[in-house]
Amino acid sequence: MKSEKILDVALIGGGFSGAAVVYHLLKNAKTPLAVSVFEPRAQVGLGIAYGDCSQRQILNVRSKGMSIDESRADHYSKWLESSGVANAADLFSERYLYGQYVSHSLSSVATASGAGFEHIKDSVVAITKNQNQNFEICTQDGKKFLAKSVVLALGVVLANAKREKGPAAHLTSPWKPGSFSKIKDADSLLIVGAGLTAIDVIVEAEYSGFRGKYTVVSRHAKFPQPHLDNPKSASAELITWANSLRNEKPSVRALLRSIRSKVRSGVNWYEVIDALRIPTQDLWKGLSPRDKHSFLRHLRWAWDIHRHQAPGHSIKLIESLISSGRMKLVKGRIKNTTILGDRTSVHIQPRGAGQEITIEADIAFDGMGMGTDIKRSDNPLILQMLKDGLITVDDLGIGLRADDLGRVISQHGLISDNLFLLGPLRRGELWESTAARELRAQGRVIAEEILIKTLGNTEQAAIN
Repeated sequence: MKSEKILDVALIGGGFSGAAVVYHLLKNAKTPLAVSVFEPRAQVGLGIAYGDCSQRQILNVRSKGMSIDESRADHYSKWLESSGVANAADLFSERYLYGQYVSHSLSSVATASGAGFEHIKDSVVAITKNQNQNFEICTQDGKKFLAKSVVLALGVVLANAKREKGPAAHLTSPWKPGSFSKIKDADSLLIVGAGLTAIDVIVEAEYSGFRGKYTVVSRHAKFPQPHLDNPKSASAELITWANSLRNEKPSVRALLRSIRSKVRSGVNWYEVIDALRIPTQDLWKGLSPRDKHSFLRHLRWAWDIHRHQAPGHSIKLIESLISSGRMKLVKGRIKNTTILGDRTSVHIQPRGAGQEITIEADIAFDGMGMGTDIKRSDNPLILQMLKDGLITVDDLGIGLRADDLGRVISQHGLISDNLFLLGPLRRGELWESTAARELRAQGRVIAEEILIKTLGNTEQAAIN
């Protein structure tokens, strides 16, 4: 294999997860590094969340919680204020602005360090390991590279990844260019799913001039809870209670009892969820495989709508659509989709007893968000690496296995010293692995491992 140089680090994926690793590598490297990010989008740091969004879509977290640098909590809000946004800390800013912030942060740290990084606008379709324990990387355009270390920052595997087949084959992806171009002329819109993705669809549809009726289909037909206008952080007592659960390693049932007891005692559930944020990953790791499967099957929806809240004005919009009769909620799951001329026919199995029903709509959107079956991925790299045994599916089947440092575990149970994983594909073993707070921490840990151990920089100071 011919290659002009051997990369020190190759980042596969240039969304927020990949950007977090690059940021900490460039910020803390004591010696020059050859770092390349393989990302087909025009900019590094955007991904689906910030690159495939419209200018109307906003973050689901206030600006003060979105810094790429956990050592500088106000990093993002200060950047917004320097751009002319007043009182930015408590705002739910536009996503496209956040994407600009991440890209700007990478450029700034690269300039300050003098190291820089190369953005290769191509997708990686295969990775293999050679006899020298370096990785051979092959891109969609047929180019080949060598790398000492590889970081898999592959982002979200969508629920309906294989769109050409399956029950949801004829649903429209909200991330597809032009998917809202004809929505102004539509009379009916159906959305499968009621989470944050569905809210994005509704906000964009209203802005684009849709004035027809919505049908929202999901198992429980529950939207996320709204953020409080004046949120209160968890008290010291609540934080002590939440941290104490780590040692108890409670079952799901015991954990639910403890949470309900706190709420019944008069504690606001928002504060309980806030207190649980820090120990969540440890509590998840302490659950038995049976408890984890039970949680996914029966309680995931409830956790998601309380933990992953939405801006209050988005929820008020949905409430007004329901009260005006423009939105109908249907509890059930889709069985099949078919195309009838210019319309989409969605076949639904209602929750509980009941015969299958069919609803037709001018446009039917896939609002299901993240998938729960990694083997349904249509990513050729994931499929190739699974086949070759470089990576393996976690016990729940929703992601890949890695240790606490993000080092990938192979099909044979071996921990790699130079292959790393971060982001949503670690949900099976960490559960909370999608928000900026968790992703930036994972990025810092992986960068530290690469700098100190993998590259042999023993003089490397601890990462800030």
